[in-house]
Amino acid sequence: MNRSIDQAILDALEGQDDYVSGEDLSRRLGLSRAAIWKRIQTLRGLGYGITARRHLGYTLSQKPDRLSSWEISRNLQTRRIAREIHVSGEVTSTNEVAYEMALEGAEEGVVVIAESQTQGRGRMKRSWFSPPGRNLYLSLILKPRILPQLVPMLTYVGAVSIAEALEKSFALKVEVKWPNDILAQGRKLAGLLNEVKAEADGVDFVVLGFGVNLNTAKESFPGELRPSATSVMQQLGHSVSRVDFTRGLLQSIENQSSLQT
Repeated sequence: MNRSIDQAILDALEGQDDYVSGEDLSRRLGLSRAAIWKRIQTLRGLGYGITARRHLGYTLSQKPDRLSSWEISRNLQTRRIAREIHVSGEVTSTNEVAYEMALEGAEEGVVVIAESQTQGRGRMKRSWFSPPGRNLYLSLILKPRILPQLVPMLTYVGAVSIAEALEKSFALKVEVKWPNDILAQGRKLAGLLNEVKAEADGVDFVVLGFGVNLNTAKESFPGELRPSATSVMQQLGHSVSRVDFTRGLLQSIENQSSLQT
């Protein structure tokens, strides 16, 4: 109940150049002005910068870069992908969590996201540097009706989706180094890892994992990674919204016709 109210308050405030009165919010949501104030205080506690002025109302001046399922879902136009989003503070790896969920019957399109990973992994069992609150670690459950030998094409879909989302979100052009790496100026910006459960004649499910370095500073990478790794922040010179990029990536995945199998 409170989550939907909070979403409605943010929807009413977002994109407004002027203040929205408490009376207007009260009328729209069918709540008392005291109840509106209580939810405003909760949102402030979550990091939303909401300014209140007497006789004027409320305005949204700042949004936290928190990866919450309801923040990501807001304004997301996908139909098959991300109908269900699970966000955790810390996991071993999002691929591991998603794989277990798929074994237990999770539907296609379920998304697993974490703020950090203790055992993030990439191709060839390499580890994936996963500091908290900086980047995107996301895994997606797919159930394509394809033969097992065609599963690698889903990695292609993922790579194209990342490249498309980076260009649309930040006007950042990247190079896809097949089969799993996304490079910017020759350094690794993102990677993919797919894990599959299949029989000889068909695929049960695929977990497609994404690791995208968004706001990691150069000095924050381990010394051995600094010459070869980069982030969007390093490329642009400023931090970026992880929530907005996550929405863009999920939309790009949805848009790829190869998923319509």
